[in-house]
Parts: sequence; structure tokens; C-alpha cells
Amino acid sequence: MKGDFSRNTYRPASQYSRVMMQQGRVQIDADWNEQTSILLGYMRALTRDLFGAHAGPQDECGFKIVGSANRESLIPSESAMVGEALKREGKHLGDKDMMLLPGRYYVGGLPVELDRPMLLTDQFGSEPEGAKTKRPASAGWFAYLDVWEDYVSADQDEYIREGALGGADTCGRARINWRVQVMLDPKADSPLSALARSKEALIKVIAKSTETSESLCSIDPDARYRGPENQLYRIEIQTGSDADAPTFKWSRDNGAVTFPVLVSQGTTLTLAHLGRDQATGLVVGDWVELIDDARQAAFGVGQMAQVSAIDAHDLIVTLKPADPAVGLRAYLEGEASELHALLRRWDHRGQATEEGKGAITAKPGEKIELEDGIFATFKEGDFRAGDYWLIPARVLTGDVEWEDLADADGFRPPDGPHHFYAPLARRSGDGIEDLRCQIARLPCVSK
Repeated sequence: MKGDFSRNTYRPASQYSRVMMQQGRVQIDADWNEQTSILLGYMRALTRDLFGAHAGPQDECGFKIVGSANRESLIPSESAMVGEALKREGKHLGDKDMMLLPGRYYVGGLPVELDRPMLLTDQFGSEPEGAKTKRPASAGWFAYLDVWEDYVSADQDEYIREGALGGADTCGRARINWRVQVMLDPKADSPLSALARSKEALIKVIAKSTETSESLCSIDPDARYRGPENQLYRIEIQTGSDADAPTFKWSRDNGAVTFPVLVSQGTTLTLAHLGRDQATGLVVGDWVELIDDARQAAFGVGQMAQVSAIDAHDLIVTLKPADPAVGLRAYLEGEASELHALLRRWDHRGQATEEGKGAITAKPGEKIELEDGIFATFKEGDFRAGDYWLIPARVLTGDVEWEDLADADGFRPPDGPHHFYAPLARRSGDGIEDLRCQIARLPCVSK
């Protein structure tokens, strides 16, 4: 959730039932957001208790997988739906594609809905450059639904921006996203077990000395948060542990400083704006992330680049890609808006190395300073692109809020993103097995 928040105070283990406003007190965003999270947490837990980890209504169960191997066995209404969709799109259903039928499904208590028949390759618009689309073929495969929740800002959806405010934004939104993924030739009897981490991803963040000596001389005077303002720092993994070493980037504003892309070609991008003030603007040397909906769904992170020039009059920026061999995604006019393409500013200026390709290399056990006395230490583990930690830093205490969720050694797993998975179908041999759980409606009892 990359919004401009003060902090996230929702803790399911606290078992709070509601937030109660008091008269004459200061109101902050964290209280409002926690009330919503408490209610949603209750509703989603109830859904899991009633439906299980994943299920859908029998009469309107969505995400049925249709391929060439089972198309002939469809009921008449489903067969007609598939035929009309293929005719409308001018496509055919071969061995290397499949169609998803509309309906609802619940995964991890989160409701997901598909409102029309859709080909696997049509998810989230066009596929991002460099993505390896996994298409089922005549060999065995396993299809599953990946569901997660993410933040949507006014830069990503102009409809939620109030025009009467002259461009200022207000509240953001949370959206439940989904994507059907395919494993080719799954080896395990329970393929979803392969998605579990091999080892937990843990980091520790400190801003104050932990020494308890009574001598003031034994305490480093710089061992405290020295920033001029309260901040919500965000540490986010850019490349996971499948690389030589994980890399990360960080932001002092939760990664909430963004700039919508209108059109781009090569390393030159035209933006919708350059920020509302100096604190939310761009300067030469800033590291930014170029990302859109399709790339977010496929990779979890965008492409890193450094700002090399800014034309403030025409809102044009020139970037230097962190990986010149790959280059940057280009957007035609209208394409960027459709995919909600944007630049996201990160604040690790001067800390990224050539080895990290625009991010900071996270060497296990090394104490890395972000800024103003805040240090992060990574433990060896299974880090994945997109993993993030939120760290509120407060001027009054000179410290960060961290220990409430940390273990005895001060390490914490990621705050998110939280992904939930559900099996949909499996092909082995000549047939396609439907793995969805369908629940019948409760009977109506009349007096």
C-alpha cells in the first residue's frame, strides 16, 4: 500500500472490535484506516470459516478453465459463451491458450470477479516487455489463481481525484487484483506448495542504541533518528534471492511520490506533472521506477532508472536506465493511461551501486544506513521482488516503531504483499480436471 500514510496501526492479534472516536481529540489517518481494516478483517475471516481457503457459488462460480481438451464437454450455455467471445475477438482456442469463464470466487476471504470471458493472454491488457508468458500446451500443466490487494492513487485513476480541488488528491483506494498463473509440467502432487518460501525473509531496523550502560559516554550521540520530520519509511526488495544477492530501494514517504506517464520513447518520457512542490518533485540524480499495471502483475516491481535531465516547461524527463542492455518500456499515446504507467521516486540517491542496477545490494549481516541514523540489517533468507517493510520514524522519540512485531533478535518478516492462491485446473493426459470448490446456496425455508 504505497499511500501517503502516517503509519499502519492494524494488528489482528490485538483483537480490537472497533475504533472509538473521542471528543476534542486529534484525528489522524491511521485511526480511520484501522477501523476499516478491523471490519474487513472480520468479514474475510468469516468468509474463510464458511467457504474455506477458496470456493465459489455453485451457480455463478467463476474462473472455469476452458481449453481445446474440454471445450466439447461444456454445457450449451458455456459453449455458446465461448463461441461468441472467440468470434468477437477474431481468435480461436488452440492447445497453447485457454479461456477463463466469468463468475465469482473467494480466495483467502477476498472476493474476486470476472465479468466476461477472457483469454489467458488478455489478462491486465498487453503483456509487459520481457515477460515470459507461460502458455499451456498438450503436455501437463497446473493453473491457479493468484489474488492480492494493492493501493490505487489518483495518479493511477483520475476518476477518484476531485476536479474542484485544482489537481490536489484526497483519499486513495485499495483494489483486489488477481491473475491466473500456469505451472508447466508440475512435479508435486500439491503444486501450490512450491510457492512457499524456502526460508523466511527477515530484516531488522534500528535508530537508537540498545546499550544499557549508565555511562552517557558509552552511547553514540548519533544513535537516534535525526530526521527533521516524522516519516513512514519503506524498504522494498527490487531483485530477490534468486539473484546473487537481493537488492532493495527505500523511500521516506512510503513510495507515494509518483508521476503519471503520458507518452515515452526510449529514455525520454512526457509526464502529466512534476509534483506539487519541491518535496514531491524530481531533480537530476533521483532514482525512479517505471511501472504499470501489467508489469506490476507480472513482476511485482518496475524498471529502475536515474533522472539525467528535466525539461520543466514541457514536463519531459530523460532517464538513464539502470540496465542499459534491457532498456525502458515505451508507451504510445493513450497506452500509458490505459496501463496506468507512472514513475515512482525512491530516495536512495548515491547509495545504489552498478552491481545493484539502481538498487542497494543487501548483504546478509551488514548494517546499512538509510539516512539520519536509521540502519537496516538483512538476514539470509528467501527474499522476493516486491517484499516490503514499513517503518514509522518519529522526531519526538528519536526512534523508529519496529519492536512490536519483531522477534527476540529484532527481526521481522515483510509487511506484504500478501498473496493468496487457489487451484483452478490441471491437465494430465487428454483431459482437464476442474479443481475449483463449488458451494451450493443454503436452502430457502418458508413458513
